[in-house]
Formats: sequence, structure tokens, C-alpha cells
Amino acid sequence: MTFRHYGNGDYAKAIYLNNASHNLIQGCIFANNDLGIGLKRASGENLIENNEFYDSDFNWPWDSFKEYSSYLETGGLRFYGPTTGRGNIIRNNIFHDYFDGFGACPETAGEESIEVDVYNNLVYNAGDDGMETDGVCSNLRIWNNTFHDVLIGISLAPTYVGPTYAIRNLIYNTGAGNNDYPGSPFKFNSGYDKSGPMYLFHNTSNAGLPGNNGLDIKSPGTWDQIYARNNIWAGTDFAINNYNTSQPVSLDYDDLYTSNPNELVYWGDGDNRHMRTLSSFQNQTGQEHHGLNQIPGFVNINTANYNLAMTSPLIDAGIYIPGINDSYHAAKPDIGAFEYEGSGFELVVQPPNLAIEPGMMATFQISLKTTGFFTDTVNLSYSAQPAGLLIDLNPAVITTVGSATLTVTDTHTPPMENGLAFTINLTGTATSGTESQSVLLIVGGKRFFLPLAFR
Repeated sequence: MTFRHYGNGDYAKAIYLNNASHNLIQGCIFANNDLGIGLKRASGENLIENNEFYDSDFNWPWDSFKEYSSYLETGGLRFYGPTTGRGNIIRNNIFHDYFDGFGACPETAGEESIEVDVYNNLVYNAGDDGMETDGVCSNLRIWNNTFHDVLIGISLAPTYVGPTYAIRNLIYNTGAGNNDYPGSPFKFNSGYDKSGPMYLFHNTSNAGLPGNNGLDIKSPGTWDQIYARNNIWAGTDFAINNYNTSQPVSLDYDDLYTSNPNELVYWGDGDNRHMRTLSSFQNQTGQEHHGLNQIPGFVNINTANYNLAMTSPLIDAGIYIPGINDSYHAAKPDIGAFEYEGSGFELVVQPPNLAIEPGMMATFQISLKTTGFFTDTVNLSYSAQPAGLLIDLNPAVITTVGSATLTVTDTHTPPMENGLAFTINLTGTATSGTESQSVLLIVGGKRFFLPLAFR
């Protein structure tokens, strides 16, 4: 179902969940509405998934938008205050070409935590915030989302009560839109009341665009705590820029990197605010005792592949966080949003064995089962051709989405009461290694069929 041009009257919206619970909004398109979906009051345990939300105000001038069009900052989805419903889920949606992508917290809520889960969403082309948590956010969990070409990835400005968790989000190309402001993966600064605790685990931030920081902490703003572990803060200006050093932060086991030569961290406004090495940052602030200053080693940022390459120094460089990264591979968790799972393949042959009559033909299909981010081509070969069989393998090179056919033609003359068993060994070779598989072919012989017995 498509909802388009819902914009007449005050607080116009396509769908309004007001005291509405246990609803499913799935597979819809929300095109150029003042607001796609609004939630209010006792609206809880609603599932909003697999929808597309879009508008056309991504490139509107930022200053003019703020001055004249604030009512259009609602984006694709918004919680109104008061919202007392709990357990709403926002997942697998796409938001694009908005000023603000969407919001996940109401201005006011009930006494209980809101328990909102936001995961596996894609947000791009946002002239201000990709996602806003500005409001009462108690047990808000944000994970496995991708934000790119946004001014700010996730706004936590402010996020009242808390805790708010941001885990394994990918945020790149910040500072986008029609504005003159630097971007950041997270925004903490506001002139409102204090934010609750914020936990940032395993996020990958790559500023990408010139003049932007891996993490930007601005003033004004107050909060209980910013606690960050196992993140990648990659900037084109500073890895971290903190103008608000009066507020508590705890940073460790993160990778700090900038493409700006002779810079690393800008911290406060003192004489030594330019901290050009990791050791100077550690010694002067007490932060990042186990942090790194390494080129992250992504697979290919030109294709937005932010997995870690097998040579990345961030593999096994993180810290174990119970309940967050329990399923890590190898010795220790990796730093960043994506755990390195290796890169390889297995040969899959279907069927694994066949029985044919003499003089007949057997056909096997060969494909690849890949692990990690394997993308190589694989060269196929087979063992020496046994006497009495003709073997054809076509094609001899396959990709991750392709397959090959192994055709085996028997040349024996029937009948053959004593059957023959042939094992054909297959080999797949790629730049990352070699894998083997075999098929079993039985030719001729007597076959016995046992009767079925029923009780």
C-alpha cells in the first residue's frame, strides 16, 4: 500500500496510532507526506517493518529550514508526547531524502521504560539527523542500522532518563546536506535538560567527507555518562573533537584515526588541546588506555564495504562485553561494527552421489558456500578421468552466484551384475586457498528393494 501527499491541516500524517497496540505496518511506501506514521499515548507492541519512507527536502537550505519549516522535521516516523505504550519495534525499513529521517522517543512518557528497539534500518540522504532520540528514551536499543550521507547519524540531544544503547551501527559520509556545519556520527549537545547514560558499542564511524570528525562532542549539553567501547572513530579532520570536556565520558578500546596529517584529537580549549599522538591523548586525559591509532583496514570503502580486511589491525583488538559481543570469533572481539568471520568458500555438490545403469549419464551441480566477504572467482578441476567414464566440467570457473555442471557419461556395456563404484575428486582454487570435495558414482550392479512394513 502506498500513502502519498498526506499534508493538509495541522499535524498531518498518513497513519496515526493513538492508543493503538499490537498493530503490524509492513511493506508500505510513504511518499512525500508531512509525516508517515505517528504514535501517541498507550500505543505499544506495534511492529513497523519492511517499509520505505521518503520525501524531497534533503537538500533544502539548513538555516532556512530551521527558521521556517520546523513542522516538517518529523521525517518518516515520530513518537508524540505523551507516549506510555512500550515495546514498539522499528526494523528493516528504509528512510531517505528527508531533513530528519525519523524519531524514536516521545517528549514525555509514562513511569515505565519505553523499551523501543530500532534495528536493521537503512537511512540515507538526511539534511540534518538520520535518526532522533530526542526525548524520553529509557531502554532504547539501536543496533545494526546503516546511516550514510547525513549531517548527523544519530541525535542523542537530549536523551532523557536512559539508558540508550547504540550497538554495531555503520555511519559514514557525515556532514552531508545543504549546510555549512561539520557532521558527526552522534550528536550530544543541546540546551535542554540532562541526558541519561549513553552506551556506544561496536559502531563504525567513517566521516568520509572533508572537514568532519570521527566523533564530535559539542557544547552546550549535560549528561550522566557517555560510555564507548570497541568503536571506530575515523575522521577527515580529527578522530575525536571534544568541546565539552566538563561532561563525563569514558572512552577505551576504540580505534582513533584521521586522514588529516599531524592531527588526532582536539580536546577542550587549553594550551594543549591539539593532541597529535595517541600517547599524548592518553597521558593528558586518561582516556583510551587500550585504544589504537591505526588505519582501520576496511575491505573497500569505495563500495561501502566496511567489513574488516583479513590484514586489519582491529581484529581481536576489542574487549569482551557480556551480552553485547558474546558471539565473537577467534581470540577476542574485533573493533567496529562487523566482526571478522574469515574469508573462504566450500564446494557444494548436489547430489553428493548417484547410481546409474551402464551406458547412462549422471549430472552433478557444483556451487559455492561462502564465509565472510569472499568474492573471488574459483577455478574448478577434477582428478584423473577413470577408465570407462567420460567427464565434462562446464564452466571451469565459477563465482559466488554461479554454478557449474559436472557431467559423467559411462561407456561400459550392460549388463553389469557386479557394479563399479567411482570416486571423482573435485578441487576449487581461489586466491585465498583451495578446497576439495568428492562425488560417488555407482555404475551397474544389482539393486534390492525392501518392502515397507506397516504396524
